[in-house]
This record gives sequence, structure tokens and C-alpha cells, in this order.
Amino acid sequence: MTGQQKQNFISAASWAALIRVAGFGAVVLFSVAPSAFAWGCDGHKVVAKIAYERLSREAKAAANALLAQLPFDPAVNHYCTSDGNLFVDVSTWADDIRKVRPETASWHYVNLPLGTTKYDAKYCPQKQSCVVEAIGKQLAILRDENATAADQSMALLFVIHFVGDLHQPLHDTSNNDRGGNCVPVTFYGTEPVESENESFRPNLHSVWDVELVTKAMNGKSVSDFAAFLEGEFGHETETWAKQKVDVAGWAVNGEKLAEKDVYGKLQRKISIAAPVELKVCSDDHGVGERMEKLHEVVDEGYERETRETLERQLAAAGVRLAAILNDVWK
Repeated sequence: MTGQQKQNFISAASWAALIRVAGFGAVVLFSVAPSAFAWGCDGHKVVAKIAYERLSREAKAAANALLAQLPFDPAVNHYCTSDGNLFVDVSTWADDIRKVRPETASWHYVNLPLGTTKYDAKYCPQKQSCVVEAIGKQLAILRDENATAADQSMALLFVIHFVGDLHQPLHDTSNNDRGGNCVPVTFYGTEPVESENESFRPNLHSVWDVELVTKAMNGKSVSDFAAFLEGEFGHETETWAKQKVDVAGWAVNGEKLAEKDVYGKLQRKISIAAPVELKVCSDDHGVGERMEKLHEVVDEGYERETRETLERQLAAAGVRLAAILNDVWK
């Protein structure tokens, strides 16, 4: 173990002890993890692992220095297990703090109506903000020489997480269904169960967050799957790494992928709905129950047809995250 690896291991172990890592497996099918958490534990870790291995020496040193100054908040419980690398472990921190900081909930997504072809600031209300604006604001803090180390360390955690969120297609769009949260699906024979306000699990959003990632990993560790994705999309990674940062454009691309693949590959066509305000799945005259009557199925065929999109988005998120941070710390 190198000195740097030892430092990371010790830091991650200390972090895990402080925040009382829950004794859950990294991924549990239909677990109690909140359904709006993009990519789940393993997906976010894979993105962070790809990024970490691509950081320049300067960026890695700057990131590690900020992470070493993370304040301890006893009110925050860490849902995901530790992987022994602090940069990877904190990739889900922004989800862990949502109960403590509820104002950050809307920072994880942007509701571009299904069928949108161009980004407009109207989709990111100033009062609530959205993932597009949140990434920009947190990057500004990282670049601000007058910002405190504490503020910059928090900004880094947000950026690591939000770049991952941005690449989950259902965090870029909504078809009056809360980004697919109101679309019940039967997942490999497991039928959806209703809870409150016509919410069902599994649903389209939850299986893209967790279950389809688990299927794609097929038992691989986070490190092994990250390495697999680097090899699988090696012909595209350098293009992604050299692209100009275009957060809004990446969001629009995510919406296109949602329309083409996430919704488009379902067995029963879901029409594009006229946007209305929707807080729970029982709104809009019961969208949850209407979608449940479609009896949508996510099975081997759907997984096969959408896997490349899922894997490419995870890989692109990791490469772009590294490129963004390398640019911050040139």
C-alpha cells in the first residue's frame, strides 16, 4: 500500500466510523433507500471511482486536502457502506443530508418536460433551483479563492454527487410522473406494491437508480465495474474529457435518452403529457393509478435494450467529473 493509498484508507475508515455507516449491503433490491436517489450507492460510487482515477496530480491533492477537513455532523447518517476510498465514499453524501438540509432536495434534478429540445431557465425555478444551477454554484465556490475550506469541501461533495445525478436520464426529465417515480413496473416478476399517495415500488425511477445498475454490474465490485466501463467506452472517453463543460446541454441529452430509451423501450407506450404541477403520484387525477393500469414490465429484454445507455451514462459522468475538477485545479 502506497503512502497515498494508506492516507485514503485511514481517512475513509475514520469517516465511516464518524458517520456510523449503516450495516446494509451496498445494494439491496427494493431497499428502504429513498427512491429519488439517482444511481443508488453503487452507481454513484462507480462514477466517483472513474473520476478519481482520472484526476490529475494537482486535482487529486486538492480534493484529498478538502476531504480531510470535512466537519462531523452527528445528525447525518451515512446510508451506503465504505469502499475504503474517501472520494468514492462521499459520493452519496448529498443524499444523506437531505433530511438535515431539505432545501437541497430540488438540487438533484431538473424537470425538463418529456419532448424538450432546448434548455430554458424557466425549468429551474429560482426559489427551488435545480441540478443545472446547483452544479454551477458549487463550482463557483470551488473556484473562489476567498471561500473557506469548509465551504469548498461541501461544494466538492455536492459536485461529485450532482454530476452523477445529472447523468441519470430520469433526473433530467418528468412526464408528469416525478421522473418516473409514478410509473409502477413489474421488475423481473416482482410486482409493484402501493404505499401512500399512489406511490408504488418498484417503479421506473427506482429500477434505473439501483436494480438495473446491479444487473449491469453482475457481481463485479465498484472498482472492477469502473475499470470495465473505462474499457468498454475507451473510444469515447477522450472525447468526453476534452468537451467544454455544458451542464445544461448534458441535461437536454439526458432528456433525449429518457424519451428514446427509458420510456421508449417500455412494452406499452406512454404518451407525452402536458406539464402540470405534481407533488405526489395521486395528483393530476391520480397519475400513479393510471400508470399502474398499463402494467409496465422491466425484464431481460428491456434490460438488454437499455444497458448500453445506462453504462455509457455512468462512464460519461465519471470522465466529465474528472475533467471538471482537473479544470478547477489546473
